Order: sequence, then C-alpha cells, then structure tokens
Amino acid sequence: MSEKRDLLPYETIVEAIGGDVEAINQVLGYFEPFIDNLCLRKVEEPGQKVRYQIDAFMKLRIQSKLVEKILTFRIRPEEAVELYGRYAMRIQERFLLCDMLSQTLG
Repeated sequence: MSEKRDLLPYETIVEAIGGDVEAINQVLGYFEPFIDNLCLRKVEEPGQKVRYQIDAFMKLRIQSKLVEKILTFRIRPEEAVELYGRYAMRIQERFLLCDMLSQTLG
C-alpha cells in the first residue's frame, strides 16, 4: 500500500456511520488492500516454494470489527467544523435544529 490514495469523501463517511450499506461497502473497499496486507500468511509445503496467501477468517474478523466500529462511531459537531468546513457547518446546523426541536417537544 505504498501508492497514494485519495481520501474517502466526507459524505461517504457520514452515510456509513448512519448505516448506509453502499457507503459501508465503499469504506470496506477503500481499506481492503490494507486489510489484505494484514492478513497475509506464509504457507510452506514440502517440495514447493514458500508462498503467501490471505487468511480468509482473519480478513472476515477484521472487516466485521471495522463495520462494528463504523456503526458506533460518532462525529462531534465542533470537531467536524474544524475538519470539514462548510459540510460540517450544515451538519452542526442540523444538530442544533434537532436539539432545539427535542427541547421544544420534550
């Protein structure tokens, strides 16, 4: 994974946190080369060359843990404003609106 890759769009991350299956799959796809590299296992068979293969069980465990963490991850509006500018401002405005509505109705 030495090649430089573009970052995931902020909207994709927010959608994944919200449980959007397509967005979660995009996040998994983004991290797949890194996960594959972590799951490489050395296989030595008598009379053959040493080869490396991906441990499918370990890959599945890492992917499931990543999905679990995605779904429980929370972005604090004040941090998002610093990191993502105008998109975060919209999110912060929505949080404030939700807070105002819940206080009014609650």
